[in-house]
Amino acid sequence: MYIGKGTKVYLLPLRHRNQVSFDITALNPDGTWAPEVSKESLLETVRGFDERIVNITRGLDMSTVNIRAVYDIDPVDSWHTDSVVLMGDAAHSMLHHQGQGANSAIEDAGALADALAQADTVKEALALFQAIRKPVTDELQRISRQGWSEEEVDDVFPGQKPSRTPATTEARA
Repeated sequence: MYIGKGTKVYLLPLRHRNQVSFDITALNPDGTWAPEVSKESLLETVRGFDERIVNITRGLDMSTVNIRAVYDIDPVDSWHTDSVVLMGDAAHSMLHHQGQGANSAIEDAGALADALAQADTVKEALALFQAIRKPVTDELQRISRQGWSEEEVDDVFPGQKPSRTPATTEARA
């Protein structure tokens, strides 16, 4: 992973396809699901990065690039009522840089099963589940947001609260 000035670039081996995923995630004021991004703007985004990253970007066939917005949510105070609970992204959606989306949902399921086995009532189990998992996922959400300073967020989204994370755009080849 390469991180610099509001941009994260990472390479992920896809062994089953004999390919490497090349991801560029950057702040973008276009919050639509599929923003328009040109090769020129991608090259500007990676300007100053290691020349190998710039060369990979320069060589992209834009017809094979998947460009989409990536969103997260601020930590939610309560995940449950007395009988219903949110889990996974519904409770703690985070940016993908830690690779924890599916992992967190699986860990939620295990923690919920343990809480249901330990507690005397569903209400108590749901409260126990949140007490165990929320500190972990709050920290993962905080870590996944690292790399964008308040100034960078304000440059792209003037006047927004610094605690809000903007939509980011990911280009994947």
